[in-house]
Amino acid sequence: MVGKRGVAVISMGLTPVVASEFLLELEERGVQVDRALLVCTGVSVYSYYALRVAFGAAERLDLPQLKVPRYVELNAYTLDVEDILRPEDSRSYRTQFAHAIRTALKWAGGDPASVYVCVAGGRKTMPIDATLVAWVHKITNVYHVVAPTVPGIQQEFTSLLLRDEEFRNQLKKYHDKPKDAPIEFVEKVAKYCFPPADLEYYIVRIPDLKQVSEELGLRS
Repeated sequence: MVGKRGVAVISMGLTPVVASEFLLELEERGVQVDRALLVCTGVSVYSYYALRVAFGAAERLDLPQLKVPRYVELNAYTLDVEDILRPEDSRSYRTQFAHAIRTALKWAGGDPASVYVCVAGGRKTMPIDATLVAWVHKITNVYHVVAPTVPGIQQEFTSLLLRDEEFRNQLKKYHDKPKDAPIEFVEKVAKYCFPPADLEYYIVRIPDLKQVSEELGLRS
């Protein structure tokens, strides 16, 4: 039963299923997300495209072996940082992630308690930077996704992105009109975006500094 509505901010890598796992687990905890902002690099934006295809055409699927989330409006915030190679890249990432957080806060009517952040995607220091930015904006609903890797799925998606231009072009073409995508293509994309129905996975809330201090018996 849904007890609260919220907005999600999800740091994306090349494992689009993480976003679905996050949204499914929030719903299990009584949080219904109607709108999500996916923070992407120039490469991981293809994960966003794939999710748009899968979510937008989910009603056409008959795949009982997958756990399909309810529809969520997905939006992208594309970074101009591709990797963290220098300290200034980390600073730039924090600045841009802060813009995404402030956008989500506007959607949530300025209520930090209604914003849910997933930091499972991204390279090197990106998850740490994303967590710090969320905390600075008084958002404490910050999570990581803990899930076993489904053999071959992540590697297959990454490999397709790197070597198959037609696959990339189809994702670009259909992400804005998923209902026009051939059903065979939708089914192919769905297996990268939705978890197996029998897969066990969890979201782990990252404690803020106050909670960690209390757990360690430290007092300021």
